[in-house]
Amino acid sequence: MIENLKYWFIDHPTSTNIIKYFIWVIVIVIVIAWMRRLLMKKLPDSSVKYKTQKGIEIIGYTLVILVTVTYFTENIKLCLN
Repeated sequence: MIENLKYWFIDHPTSTNIIKYFIWVIVIVIVIAWMRRLLMKKLPDSSVKYKTQKGIEIIGYTLVILVTVTYFTENIKLCLN
């Protein structure tokens, strides 16, 4: 079973890259949600909570954009070669 999966990943590099991309995006979104929840419990002031949560969201979404640009420009480079 694992050997078949290994060969499928080797035979389908584009699909593998898309799967890796979605895994990265899901991990980033989960980390953002976890950090927001953690900060809701730890910070006493609601104004500071709001600003911190927005900062974390901006950093997280910037990471998603960076991962997206990196994956798609890499795929474009591979297709052009």
